[in-house]
Amino acid sequence: VYAVEVGFGQLAGSLMQDPTIVNLEKTNIGDEKLLSLDPKPDLGSVDLSYLSLVKAVPQFRAIMHDQGELMCLVKPLFETDDPQARRTGEIDPDSYAPLLRSLCDTLDAQEGTHAVAVTHSPVTGNNGTHEFFLHVRFGSINEKPDLAQACQAAVERAVQLEKYHKR
Repeated sequence: VYAVEVGFGQLAGSLMQDPTIVNLEKTNIGDEKLLSLDPKPDLGSVDLSYLSLVKAVPQFRAIMHDQGELMCLVKPLFETDDPQARRTGEIDPDSYAPLLRSLCDTLDAQEGTHAVAVTHSPVTGNNGTHEFFLHVRFGSINEKPDLAQACQAAVERAVQLEKYHKR
């Protein structure tokens, strides 16, 4: 397991002691050393802050040599172009489904990249922000799913969740 983190001190102590985990703290996802990981990863989980998946997913595709899968946490605040939402941290719930569809379409337009599933996160982010999961596959796929309805259903489930508030 490669634990890539741009920051420092984020990995739990027990994981830092685990010999099966390669600790890559202080490493940006764009760092060229990730292109030569051996063995190369074929599955990744992605939880980014301040970086759009549109920019990060091609980095993962390169690291995985065009073959593999990602489970991405979608934080709409980092995917929106709305400067007001980015400034306030509040996104109109009506913009979630179009944002998710746009993200899927944008990723699908990247060569060898396919958004194959989307759902809501069962927990909200800080201050009740809604988040989603996106399954991305690199390489060829047999059938491209139509995710428009899945995006809408994910949003409908997300907005019904009780909002998390820091205590």
